[in-house]
Amino acid sequence: PPPPPLFFFNPHAVIPDPLWSRGLGDVYKRQFLDNEYNFIQEQVAYGHGPHLDALAMITGCNPKVRSEFSQTLRSNYTNLFSEQKNSHELRNGIEKLIKSNTLLKASCRRA
Repeated sequence: PPPPPLFFFNPHAVIPDPLWSRGLGDVYKRQFLDNEYNFIQEQVAYGHGPHLDALAMITGCNPKVRSEFSQTLRSNYTNLFSEQKNSHELRNGIEKLIKSNTLLKASCRRA
């Protein structure tokens, strides 16, 4: 099993707005992707973890589709993560995956 994360996510601190909106929540999401990129990458590879749950939440995905969200990201790992750490490409890749998955498209808020 992976080592325990050093990240503690408070779901009540998140501003519930559409996926990657252009407000204060967008700043938080970009900072989250930038600061937690390595943890997100590791947990996408495993297919589970608190950072992945947090990512599903801040992208507006209904808790009922968290497993689908995690598995979709995991099966597209090589498309999401390049050799260069790029949180902007990661964000765009996640958005494309959500739009291309019928269940996620219907269950995650979008901009």
